[in-house]
Amino acid sequence: MKKFYSLLAAVAVTATVSAQTTTNFVFANQGFTNGQALSSGAIDTNLDYSAAQNDASNPPAYFTSGTNARFYYSANGNGGSFTITPKNGAIISSVTINAVTGNTPTVKYSVNGAASQTATLTGTTYTVSGLSADASFTFQNANTSSAQLRTTSISVTYTVPTMAVGDATKGKANLVKNTIVSNELIFGASAKVSVYNTAGQIVKTAEVSDNSRLDVSALPKGTYVVTGAVNGKAVSQKIIKK
Repeated sequence: MKKFYSLLAAVAVTATVSAQTTTNFVFANQGFTNGQALSSGAIDTNLDYSAAQNDASNPPAYFTSGTNARFYYSANGNGGSFTITPKNGAIISSVTINAVTGNTPTVKYSVNGAASQTATLTGTTYTVSGLSADASFTFQNANTSSAQLRTTSISVTYTVPTMAVGDATKGKANLVKNTIVSNELIFGASAKVSVYNTAGQIVKTAEVSDNSRLDVSALPKGTYVVTGAVNGKAVSQKIIKK
C-alpha cells in the first residue's frame, strides 16, 4: 500500500508543476494571402493545426477583407473544420474562438475524436473549457443552412507536464527511452516493470531488457507511470500515451 500511495503522490506532484501556457493564434499575423485556403502548420512549438473542407462547398480560407478565416457550412452539418493537435506532451484545457458579428453559426467541437458537442456562444465568442485534450481538439461549422463561421483568432490554453524534482531524480536511470509513445515502450535497462494509470491501477507488467519493446497499443490515451528496479534502485518514469 505504501508503494501504491507513493506512486499516486508522484503523479499528483507532477501535475502541480505542469507549466500552463495561453497562445493566441491571430489569422492576420500568419502571412496568408487573400483567399488562401488553410491547410496545416504550427500554432506554436507545442501545437499544430490542420483545416478541412469536409462536405462544405469551399475549403476554409483566409480573407484580408475583415482579416478573418472563413469556414463554410454544409447541408448535412459537416462543414469546414479546424483541428488543433498537441505535441510534446501538451494537454489542451480550454479553447476560445473569436468570431465576427453576424457570422456566428452553430459550432460543434470534438475532443480526442469523441462525439461532437455544441460550443457555447457568448456575444461573438465561443468558449470551450474544462478540457483534457491530449490528442486533438476539432471545431467546425455545424450549420445546415447558409452561414459562414468567420473567426479572427483562436486562443488556446494548455499545459505541458513536467517531471517533479523527486521523480526526475528517479528517472535518471533512463528506464524508458521514449516517454511519449503511440504503440510501444522502448527500454534502456533490464528490469521487471509495472505500468500504472493515474488511478494507481496496474495495467501492464513485464520483464524487459535494454532495447526491448513492450506493446502498449491497447492502452487508452493518457498519462501513465512506469516503475521498476534498475541496479537495485527504484525507478519511476511518467509516460504520455498518444
